[in-house]
Amino acid sequence: MNLRRARVAASLAVLLLTIAAFSYYIAKHPSLLDQLRHMRLSLLAVLLGMYVVFTVSLVFILAASLRIIGVRMPMHENFLLTSYSSIVNFFGPLQSGPGVRLVYLRKKYNVTVRNFMFATFLYYGFFALFSGLFLTVTALQWWQTAGVMAGIVAASLAVIARQRRKVAGAHFSAEGIVGLALATLFQVLVVAVIYFTELRSVHANVTFAQAMTYTGAANFALFTSLTPGAIGFRESFLLFSQRLHHIDSSHVLAASVIDRTVNVAFLGLLFLVTVGLHAQRRFSAQPPSAPPGSAGAQ
Repeated sequence: MNLRRARVAASLAVLLLTIAAFSYYIAKHPSLLDQLRHMRLSLLAVLLGMYVVFTVSLVFILAASLRIIGVRMPMHENFLLTSYSSIVNFFGPLQSGPGVRLVYLRKKYNVTVRNFMFATFLYYGFFALFSGLFLTVTALQWWQTAGVMAGIVAASLAVIARQRRKVAGAHFSAEGIVGLALATLFQVLVVAVIYFTELRSVHANVTFAQAMTYTGAANFALFTSLTPGAIGFRESFLLFSQRLHHIDSSHVLAASVIDRTVNVAFLGLLFLVTVGLHAQRRFSAQPPSAPPGSAGAQ
């Protein structure tokens, strides 16, 4: 009974903290509400739809990452965990979404920290690789980009092959690695389409190649971000990389405001959806009686 009360209290605390984070963020950034009121409904609908696709890409990434360490998670549970960690990652300090996933996976599936970090850093490696390629798409010839990619892939595979022996229960297979790589590439492409749509709404002459470079710079800002939603960091990276993407600073800032406005609106809707699905009941941290194929705790 005490354990049940503790879970209920923890669920209530997460709910209240999330609502408080939303309220505080909106109070500190009232311009987002003004931007939302003046945004064309067609643009808002298109961007919200793209963020749905972006969330789907995160679900694929989590599923591929867990497959590498031998964990099978039901799709609805994957969606709920992805949704909660996305909300925390945006509003929480220090991009803390991965911490939420680690705590849950340790309690529910006995995933070790080492295995989780292996899968997470493997994903970050693919994310950095594709973001780097996007960043240089307008600066290098295609054969130079291909050479850089080949070198990075070779070095990455060497590091992965060396580290995989230290990962208990990891199923290092071509299928798992290719699945994670494709899911990550899909994520970066979706982000590029989102940014392209936002940039075209403020400057009709922006090309998709420019949006790809813009995306690469914005993605690298996430690795150094200390603020919710990488506020300030992303804008700085985009302004410093103007010589690569050649997008005027006024358009960068205007597109950034649109993106943050839609992102906050989407996360608010996502939070309501998870509550509506009675996530506090399904999102249980009780270990299963016989988790099939899960990684054992060390």
